[in-house]
Parts: sequence; structure tokens; C-alpha cells
Amino acid sequence: MPKRVIDDEALWTSSKLGRVKPVRFRPEYANLLPLALGNGVFEANPQSIWARVYACNRPDILPKHVEAILAEYERVKLLFRWQEPDGRQWGYWVGIEKPGRLPAPS
Repeated sequence: MPKRVIDDEALWTSSKLGRVKPVRFRPEYANLLPLALGNGVFEANPQSIWARVYACNRPDILPKHVEAILAEYERVKLLFRWQEPDGRQWGYWVGIEKPGRLPAPS
């Protein structure tokens, strides 16, 4: 997984993120963005995400909350999701290809 630097000012002033409801879902973007591989894609299975990101330190977040967060990000067009024929769900962070959001080419 590539290392990412999250631009806090861009995050805090994002108009798309500002449309996310409820407000408590907004900061989760910073927790979930690092899931993406180098091309901005990640496996968007709520149970897997919960296990990797929330299980050990956020007992208030359950897999059903992860699904709701992903659905809300998809609604405001921060996230694009699809399902492969094998049943695996994938997500793509819309706009991640903008300069500074992916690691520099090696």
C-alpha cells in the first residue's frame, strides 16, 4: 500500500465532503483514503474495512456503519463502487489522481 500524505486544508475545504451527512461521517474519509492502492482502487467490502481500520480501536463503528459511510461517500461522488463477477466489491476514490494525492512516480 502506498504511503499517502493527506492535505488537511483540501480535506477541510472540500465541497463534496461538506455535503456528507451525517457530519460524523466526514472525518472518516481521512481514515479510509489510505486503503487505496497506487491507482486509487481498494476492496470495498465493509466487513474487511471494519476489520482493518476500526475493529481494534473504534468499538463505536460496526460493519453496518462502514457500509453507510461508503454509501454516503458514493452519494456525494467521492467514491465510485462496483462489484466483480466473483462477488468482490471494489471502490475508487474519485479525484485521487490529482497531483499530490498519489505517491510520486518512482
